Amino acid sequence: MKISDSANLVIDKGKIADYLLNANSVDGKPKAEFFFANGITLQEPIVLETLLIEQARTSDYIKTQPTVFGLKYIFETELLFPNGKKHLIRSVWIEDKTENVIKFVTAYKISL
Repeated sequence: MKISDSANLVIDKGKIADYLLNANSVDGKPKAEFFFANGITLQEPIVLETLLIEQARTSDYIKTQPTVFGLKYIFETELLFPNGKKHLIRSVWIEDKTENVIKFVTAYKISL
């Protein structure tokens, strides 16, 4: 099933530059190394942002989960990276009813 209001998808710029692409962060380092190895750069974080928004906008989510913060959406689909390789990526989004937006939480490669 797709998100009903995909027009309201939001990714905080800090989530990309300060988290997913931060090789100095304990939590972000493995993710940053993966994304860098697949052609994502700090100079053009919009490339990763675009991939993640397209995933949430065009793919079916695999499950939802109610949380105290709002309804969580989880996606798992193959994404084509700038280096020409495809990888199965899980992204997590959460619906924020107070702001009427669906916010990006995290993304990472799924190892099979």
